[in-house]
Amino acid sequence: MNTEERNQAIRNLQESFGWKIAVGVLIIILGIMAIIARPLFAALAIERLLGWIFVVGGIVQLIHSFQTYRAGPFFLRLVLSILYAIAGGLLLQHQPVLEGDLFLHLLVGILFLIDGISRVILAFQLKPASNWRWVLANGIVTLMLGIFISSQWPSTAFWVIALLVGIGLFVNGLSTIMLLMADRHTLREASS
Repeated sequence: MNTEERNQAIRNLQESFGWKIAVGVLIIILGIMAIIARPLFAALAIERLLGWIFVVGGIVQLIHSFQTYRAGPFFLRLVLSILYAIAGGLLLQHQPVLEGDLFLHLLVGILFLIDGISRVILAFQLKPASNWRWVLANGIVTLMLGIFISSQWPSTAFWVIALLVGIGLFVNGLSTIMLLMADRHTLREASS
């Protein structure tokens, strides 16, 4: 990286640092909301809440992908954010009948499987960078949640799905913040 590229990277990070931290915090808050939903909501309310969490999370991640389109694989982040928003929309449109949680399990399980695999691939693409392990950890947790959710349907209750989605979102938000802090530290060292 030459001096001009390094200076541009530092400027880009400084300009969007607050926004990126806000995205991470918002995703963590959405995760916490999903985790505490179990005692507060009945099955139908959890499905609706998860739908809104996915829609809002997808929109936030979509905006974030455009804010950081120069840093890493833009297309992958764009597709994942759209998938989350679509999944949320499907959950909001879904009218549960007797199959009830089958739809929820399959949709959330498949979404987490795709997201987890994508993040693991992304981590290995970022591997020379010092912060690639956060992406890998996020991908592994999300992949494990997807496998668990997919393999447990129809026996898992709605509150378990909300808990697992909350854990996934929490790890995603934490990973976003930790990546940002690592990038900031690396750029500071490079500019010194």
